[in-house]
Amino acid sequence: MNKLLSLNQKKLPSRIQSPGLSLVFDAEEIEAARKRGDLLSLDIELTKRCNLRCLYCYAAPGEKQKDELSFEELKNTIDEARGLGLRTLTLTGGEPLLDEKYFDIATYAHECGLSVLLFTNGILITKEVAKKLLELRVSPCVKLDALSSATQDKLVGVKGALEKIKTGINNLISVGYTTGYPALSVNATVCRENIGEIPKVWDWARQHHIVPSLTRLQLMGRAQGRTDLMVSAEDLFHLYKKLSEIDKGFGIDWEPTLPWVYGKACRRHYIGCFIDSQGYVQPCSGVPIKAGNVRKQGFREILRTAEIFKIARNLESHIEGACKTCQYRDQCYGCRSIAYFMNKSFTAADPLCWHY
Repeated sequence: MNKLLSLNQKKLPSRIQSPGLSLVFDAEEIEAARKRGDLLSLDIELTKRCNLRCLYCYAAPGEKQKDELSFEELKNTIDEARGLGLRTLTLTGGEPLLDEKYFDIATYAHECGLSVLLFTNGILITKEVAKKLLELRVSPCVKLDALSSATQDKLVGVKGALEKIKTGINNLISVGYTTGYPALSVNATVCRENIGEIPKVWDWARQHHIVPSLTRLQLMGRAQGRTDLMVSAEDLFHLYKKLSEIDKGFGIDWEPTLPWVYGKACRRHYIGCFIDSQGYVQPCSGVPIKAGNVRKQGFREILRTAEIFKIARNLESHIEGACKTCQYRDQCYGCRSIAYFMNKSFTAADPLCWHY
């Protein structure tokens, strides 16, 4: 088995995308951009249409909306973002590959020299699609919550989904995707249904030269009110400990000092934002506080004047509770989505952190 490169080292290109941005930009880049008021990263929801019905999905409708942004509107928004320093673009949904604009937008972003991440369930990734993605230097992040059909299919609400997802992943591998740039990654949403299976997913990903990542369950969208799906902070800590032990077997050394894999926290609120398919601008997909709409205001104006972004760009001055006094405050501000939905406040402490 070939020894994989440590993700904590700068041997992988700094522009490889990753949920949370912890593996995209280093702390110095983020701090310099924040002082300048730059926007390094932008997440765009192309459509709410999806071919799965995941129990935890934030995009609850699952159907295309009547007023989704057009190609020209998206192109203009990307151009505005480039004027603010944009370097990485995440295209998400719904299932973005169901949107007829996907490859036009990905092509335009590639021609602009942007690093592009695709969040996808992988079901629509044929070999032809995989080749197109590789040509455009897109880094796909594929949903993979479990390796058992019973668990995966239950979580995504469609029978036979796991086999289709694995076919998509295999098609990506067959055209040359690995942990290099552009990178292939998989992402699992941690909940009570799959927490015991995630170490197997992690080990499987490492053996197949895929970057594994995790998202903690957020009680929004279809998961709103689903406290039965939640896992405790203690259970999360023990899971992260298992994952760090697996990684040590692959020469990847990190400790679960923070409630994020690789011991690297989310930093997106300092230099990123999210735009939904109707043009509303939010701090991230998990914090549905509308700061404005790109159809009605200039993107730059929204980011510079909206109260929520004044707070998001200076979270260390506004954070509350245990996060305010935490010894890791300079490295981590917790998950703002979990705090927002569980504590009803964007600036509250992260209730699923084991330091809480």
